[in-house]
Amino acid sequence: MKKIVCLALVLIMALSMMGIASAEGETLKLTVLGRQRSGITFEETQTLHAWQVLCDMFKANNLELEYTVVERDQIASVLNATLAGSDIPDFFYANPLSDADCINLIDRGMMLDINEALKYSKGPAAKEFGEGGLYEISRQIHTYTDGGMYFFGNVSKQISIDTAYGSHAIVGNNCTMLIRQDWLDRLNLPMPKTLEDVVNVLVAFQENDMNGNGIKDERIVIDWDSTFNGVAGWFGLAPQVFQCNRLEKTAVVPELQEGYVPYVKFLQELVDKGLAYLSDEVSYYNGGTSEGDLLNTIMQDDCVAMYYGVALADHTFQSAEAVYTAMPLIQAVEGIEPIMNISHGYKVWSRWGFSAKADPKAVAAFLDTICTQEYAKWVTFGIEGETYEVDPDSGLYTFTASNKYEDIMSTGKARGYMLVIDSFLPDASQIGWYQQYYGPLNWKSYDEFLNSEYCTKTLASQYTENQMKNLKIYCEEAQKALLYNFNNDVGMITPMNTLEEAEVLDMYEADVKTYLKEMTVNFLTGVYDINDYESCVEELNSIGLQDVLAVRQAQYDRYFGK
Repeated sequence: MKKIVCLALVLIMALSMMGIASAEGETLKLTVLGRQRSGITFEETQTLHAWQVLCDMFKANNLELEYTVVERDQIASVLNATLAGSDIPDFFYANPLSDADCINLIDRGMMLDINEALKYSKGPAAKEFGEGGLYEISRQIHTYTDGGMYFFGNVSKQISIDTAYGSHAIVGNNCTMLIRQDWLDRLNLPMPKTLEDVVNVLVAFQENDMNGNGIKDERIVIDWDSTFNGVAGWFGLAPQVFQCNRLEKTAVVPELQEGYVPYVKFLQELVDKGLAYLSDEVSYYNGGTSEGDLLNTIMQDDCVAMYYGVALADHTFQSAEAVYTAMPLIQAVEGIEPIMNISHGYKVWSRWGFSAKADPKAVAAFLDTICTQEYAKWVTFGIEGETYEVDPDSGLYTFTASNKYEDIMSTGKARGYMLVIDSFLPDASQIGWYQQYYGPLNWKSYDEFLNSEYCTKTLASQYTENQMKNLKIYCEEAQKALLYNFNNDVGMITPMNTLEEAEVLDMYEADVKTYLKEMTVNFLTGVYDINDYESCVEELNSIGLQDVLAVRQAQYDRYFGK
């Protein structure tokens, strides 16, 4: 463990900006327990100018923070050991704790009700944790049954479009199936519109040896153990287990949906015909942070005919000749509407908490700091003139520094997100909240967004003509499809459990999720027979599926006020 003290001195000139303690006020103190950020160490973080800027924010609020930062793989064990002893930190990253653990801490009186600390707020925290504030969504899901708020989460407001589903973050994570348009053009083939078309196109790609290597290896690549893979959406399947259908306000298990059996049979057809390889266990690719290197490797071999990525992907791992086009949604089964996975524009995730021994005034000073626009900008963009610039006419923020580790260490320039987020300080990104581009970066419809100057000028200057065409196709499909959040709704919009609910989840959920995660691959490899699907459902119910589903539905009911 490493303990570093960020001394909190009175910074008189900043008081008006931060809006909190008086110059004569006492020095407030908090101990913080967190984990190392991946890619950059805590020691390296403290050498950067961005760290000093952060410290100055807390100094302005008479706040002294003492950090204990442990290795990422040790945080769970250290946290549990610390909470079992008497030396409990004032503020800690609580995500490694189970729901039952958190509830037990509350019931044992070990957690501070944030509402009590907010009584001492002299800055923006009281407003931001209230109705219409940035943390309102966190209050909705972190309020316990006794009315107290003992935990809070990271929050984010993104550049977005308002939909019946909710806020749709439009610029990042525009998830879509992509196909090799240049190969279609060479064979004079139209865009596939049915499952049969998909199979015929893939067969044609192989028979005509489109990559010229003499091997029939042109194929679709799929994340087999997840329904967050594009193809599942054609069958109307939700992207996550216990995901929320936000129009019907119901908890959904994709493996129980009507389209699941036809989906498995289609995957089996692709595998049997050599059009997809079970060895290709790839993840959704957003143009820069694939969860694995396999997709990148396959792309370098020029074998990827179709894959699930983003409309604005740059395809840097693909051959220079490759041109990918976003595919319109395919209705795989009559009577089942295809779905589209999108990123929610206003969301909360992870969990942070204050122990009961923390000084409520110090907690208020901490919350007043992280609720400022200065902190949000520091997190998202860094330091003006160093890591970003602001267009004086449009008000648009533009990155000017690299996020790569080697560049950060060589230049000493970094934005806050790369240093502390999900490690020992919370994320409060408001990228679409305070930016202006001749008006707020939020639109009432997809057409309004596509016709905005932000899209037609700014985005068009940053992306290629083909990428912008793909974005338009993506928007056209999104406005007519049933939309699901691609992030896990469990933990994002599910309110805190009761103790009884937490006990049910602890008893059953891990086994249920393991079974579901392995289910599709077990069908494809012959461990299970898809014709005996009902037996698998009976097995799932016997290990607690319906019990877990009932808990998740009860949580969604509370969230939506049913």
